[in-house]
Amino acid sequence: MPLPMHPTGSTGAAMIEVHVSDADALCRAAQQQLPFAISKAINATANNVRDTMRDELLMRFMVRRKPFIRSNVQVKKYSDKKEPTIYAEIGTGHPDGSDLLAKFERGGTKVMKSALNPVIIPSTNIKRTPMSIPATEMYPHMLGLVQQRATIGVRKLRTHRTRTGKIQIKGVRRTFVIGEPGAKVWGVFQRTSKKKIRLLWTYKQSVPITARLGFVKTAEAVVEARWPANFDAAFAQAIATAR
Repeated sequence: MPLPMHPTGSTGAAMIEVHVSDADALCRAAQQQLPFAISKAINATANNVRDTMRDELLMRFMVRRKPFIRSNVQVKKYSDKKEPTIYAEIGTGHPDGSDLLAKFERGGTKVMKSALNPVIIPSTNIKRTPMSIPATEMYPHMLGLVQQRATIGVRKLRTHRTRTGKIQIKGVRRTFVIGEPGAKVWGVFQRTSKKKIRLLWTYKQSVPITARLGFVKTAEAVVEARWPANFDAAFAQAIATAR
């Protein structure tokens, strides 16, 4: 609210005047509009966090499907000025219910479900570049090499006894599993000729997961940087539209 100024008649002097009733009206308007301003500023800041985190993903990860990965950061709840506690919630997770990113915030270890469901790592024979994606039909479960649930019970794996007496899991496309948990060599191989085979997948009992998402740290930095301007703009709008 601009302050009215009046000349006093003396050179280089002026009088600043504020009517108490006007100040009271302004204070009442500010108090009434404060929840609206807070809610609007929170929502604007939540969008800032979401957009910044989506951009950060493209720098911290090697991303092939950018729109899909960006959609894994969402404003899960926008604030409502009528609620006792005004807040917004931003988090990882896709609208379909999956969450590919949460594990990269905490870090830790990915552990195999069982010896028949190990952690799989593609070889360069089916993932020729870091950005390429192995063909769906070449994944172990599609080759019939991983234990899966059937309509009733669990689908049995096809096995073969080798000349040395070992039981070997066999799949389609001339694929088979060599090794076992703890062995120096453990993975999926494919026979390409009578005397040649190639590695498709390496099996692991566990692999480390690096905590490289930095979601909380990024959110804190964005809130600190954007909140003052967002609140000032929201409060100015709230007072300007007050009835």
